[in-house]
Amino acid sequence: MEMEQDRRNMGTRFSGSASLSFAQALHKRDPRWQTGPMADLVIRPLLAEEIPHLRDLAEETFREAFAHALRGPALELLLIGRFTRAKFEALHDDPEGWLRVAEVGGRLVGYAQAQPAPCPVQGPGEMPDWELGRLYVRQSHHGLGPGQALMQACVDAAQAAGARGLWLKVWEDNPRGRAFYRRWGFVEVGREDMDLYGTVLVHLILVKAW
Repeated sequence: MEMEQDRRNMGTRFSGSASLSFAQALHKRDPRWQTGPMADLVIRPLLAEEIPHLRDLAEETFREAFAHALRGPALELLLIGRFTRAKFEALHDDPEGWLRVAEVGGRLVGYAQAQPAPCPVQGPGEMPDWELGRLYVRQSHHGLGPGQALMQACVDAAQAAGARGLWLKVWEDNPRGRAFYRRWGFVEVGREDMDLYGTVLVHLILVKAW
């Protein structure tokens, strides 16, 4: 129990007068922060006993993002195949991976996952070698700070690991997500058609180097 509590305390906290004042100052000078940050926002590692809660959060946020685009049985088939407890246990236990959750008031409201992986698009120079595989936040908390804080945590982790930069895939018909990544300095370098059980979604490949 003490080890789990220590792990919970490893997170970056944006609550309390001192830390919140710092985060508010960051918000004023950094355009990547839109309307946040929220009080009592914590970015931290996932606890093992929270894996079922993360699975539920992942399904909820995926539905919010794609339910209007995936027709017929495509959405449910994707959820059955990709959102199992075993898959999230593997993410949690991956020694090379990076996984953080955003907690507000004791409730998980978002998460981000990344890992070392080569960019699928080759460029004239060295391309980013860390993939941001997932960054999802509940719609109720969009624009309030969790997304920005998760992204900053991911950038910090990738830089600390010696990565050349980040790359990701974002759905073409996701203007909010595209605008979010553009504010963080990501640029488009390619496109990829994803056939999801008969529904083809075009994803943009974005990179951010440093």
